[in-house]
Amino acid sequence: MTSFREHPVYNRIEAVRKEKGISREELAQALDLRYSELGFIETQKVTPGLALALRISAYLGVPVESLFSLTPYQSEWLV
Repeated sequence: MTSFREHPVYNRIEAVRKEKGISREELAQALDLRYSELGFIETQKVTPGLALALRISAYLGVPVESLFSLTPYQSEWLV
């Protein structure tokens, strides 16, 4: 029997948010999150659920797959 092992999920929410000129406070309010909750997500201490990931991508106007990955992003993709 194979065991299920959680893989880390990487994101580039902060990079895309900054690229679009959106403050963390603005995004947190739009998503009905606390500023600190969004901070934990952006620093990859917390992985958002699917519904929240979809809401984040919709607000930022980018496909969800451009925000999240199972492999680390190269540094040039983060700016």
